[in-house]
Amino acid sequence: MPNNTFLTKQNLKKIKSDFRSIHKDNVSIVDESYRVFLSSVDNSWLGRKDGDLDLCLLREALFKDTSGYVRDDVEIGIKDPNYFTASRFYPSDTRELFQKHIKDPTTKSLLEKFNYIDNPVKYKFNKFAFRCKEFNSNPGIVFLGCSHTFGVGLREEETFAKIVSNYFGYECWNLGMPGKGLDTISFYACNFLQHEIENIAAIVVTLPPPGRYNIFVNDNSTREEQFLIHNLHEILWTPDDIPLPVVNIYEQNLDEEGDLLIKSMLMYKENIYKSNFGYIAGLNLLAEKLNVPLVIIKNINVEPGKDLARDLQHPGVDTHKNLSRNIIGQLEKKFYAE
Repeated sequence: MPNNTFLTKQNLKKIKSDFRSIHKDNVSIVDESYRVFLSSVDNSWLGRKDGDLDLCLLREALFKDTSGYVRDDVEIGIKDPNYFTASRFYPSDTRELFQKHIKDPTTKSLLEKFNYIDNPVKYKFNKFAFRCKEFNSNPGIVFLGCSHTFGVGLREEETFAKIVSNYFGYECWNLGMPGKGLDTISFYACNFLQHEIENIAAIVVTLPPPGRYNIFVNDNSTREEQFLIHNLHEILWTPDDIPLPVVNIYEQNLDEEGDLLIKSMLMYKENIYKSNFGYIAGLNLLAEKLNVPLVIIKNINVEPGKDLARDLQHPGVDTHKNLSRNIIGQLEKKFYAE
């Protein structure tokens, strides 16, 4: 079984203790109206007792999900003290996929074209399983998004997050969460971000593809109360296909009324707007409270055969360079306006 230094019993115990310490007084960005809402969640008809919603358990679930991807070729005892661990591969940029592409003349030519064969990619993570150095008190830019923000298949210095941060001379806090939707990104930011990172200079959000939705489910494998993250949108996918376009793949598998309801919830533009409206409002409220600029960028389109990352699925170096110029232009206007 591949190593995962994040999920050892010793590290899980330590990270849980860290979360308890960091978030012990966590009230996120709530005001009195939000407390009224939380009190309604405690209503007896939900079968819950007052005050039993534990944010730390949800933060732990997010950590276990994010760190769970780091399970291939993990380097234990990384020499750089600014990072917790590192890996040479990361889903969907796996060793098996890379070797498969090397054996196929067509995909090998693409790897050669984009300089991935003799110029390896390395993923470095902090203790919270984010693709950045350990958090410190220096001013930094927070980047929120999915695998496009994370930079799957790219070297760290090639990601738009690193390029933008270097341009302004700030720390790069790349909090990209592969596979996650705006719901989870906004939830993390509004409830935990300001307690884990201090001295935030700006927040940049790259919108994930629409139709993603994540839910907390009970982890029945343990005696103590714990939660796991489940990607509800994966119900729409077939096991062997890349989920693009999601709707077309899903249409082939509709057989129950429940499927139609999930499709309506996840893929109808009207419902996407309805849910994302609230998520973006939360991010705006957070930026307003922190008094920092907020830049929101639409999701990145990937053109087959053109500028690609090492997994040949995610956007490549040129796309990240172009996106960084866009973000830099927007941030300059916001910084100078202040």
